[in-house]
Amino acid sequence: MSTALEYIESSLGGGTPHNTAKGMQYSYMCPLCHDHKDRLFVNVDRQVFHCHNCETSGTLITFISLLAGITWHDALDIYREYQGNEYQLPDSLEQEVYDKLTEKMEVEQEKYIHPLPEEFVLLEDATGKAGRQAVKYAKSRGITMKIAEQHYVGYCAEGKYKNRIIMPDFEDGELVYWQARTWEPPPKNKMMKKFYRKVLNPSLTDEQIENGVIAVDKSEIITNIDYILEDGVAVICEGKMDSYSIGDYGGAIHGKHMSDTQFIKLVKNKNKIDSVYVMLDGDAFPNAVALAKRLDMYFDEVRVCRMPTVDDDPGSIGRKGILKSIQESERYGSMFHVKCQLRGWI
Repeated sequence: MSTALEYIESSLGGGTPHNTAKGMQYSYMCPLCHDHKDRLFVNVDRQVFHCHNCETSGTLITFISLLAGITWHDALDIYREYQGNEYQLPDSLEQEVYDKLTEKMEVEQEKYIHPLPEEFVLLEDATGKAGRQAVKYAKSRGITMKIAEQHYVGYCAEGKYKNRIIMPDFEDGELVYWQARTWEPPPKNKMMKKFYRKVLNPSLTDEQIENGVIAVDKSEIITNIDYILEDGVAVICEGKMDSYSIGDYGGAIHGKHMSDTQFIKLVKNKNKIDSVYVMLDGDAFPNAVALAKRLDMYFDEVRVCRMPTVDDDPGSIGRKGILKSIQESERYGSMFHVKCQLRGWI
């Protein structure tokens, strides 16, 4: 895995390593004050820097910002790209990320919300061949008509999202995002397979992009956030289908990694959440443990669920399997982390 140090070395060259009581450090000539001696120290364990000539110091995110002449938030994007979302931040850096992004979320401009497609039809109002296919597919994935009605699930028989069910997300009762998933199987023809997309996310038009429109992204959404805050329990999973299988507690994060925005959205509401269960797919258990470790800093009870095999996910094991996984979940803590390491799970 690449690290933020690699980004820094791409600009400053290789530094001189120093194994100190404060962790591994690398020294460089400071590009900020143009000192001719190697008096800039980067601590890779604590993720901080300090120049003993100009006395500039801070986290590596701040250093990337100063080095590249970009905003702190753009520097965070670079840091995350190099360091990886699964990397556990040192406590001080975690707090800085939390404070900075919380502040940004409070002043951030309103983002464009994609309206549902014009061809959208509620699943409960399904008609014709496409309607029957949509209902059949939904049921095959465990989406009953009750679930479909509760979550406003629909489909499109025509248009850009033809032969796809539409799965909306809501916050404070308002539409914020949606995804379109096809019930058509992948084509056997290799050429046609290149154009096959199981899931389509809504996108901006070229004109909107040229006009600087910024839309809500799936990385900002936690499915079922309203139900989670109402019931006080969150079961963090990967996909929308998983969240439907889990029920009202299922909080899909649309992937194996929880973004900083999703994380802060959850933490800001920690007084409304009694328990957090992390239930990622079987092949993402190391990611689940890393996420649990991060959440454990803010929530009183964080539990980790394991799938029966690495090939399983919440949708494939069904409601009984999900319940069993929750009942057999283990509370995150230092001893649990050691257990995972000893058994080769992470």
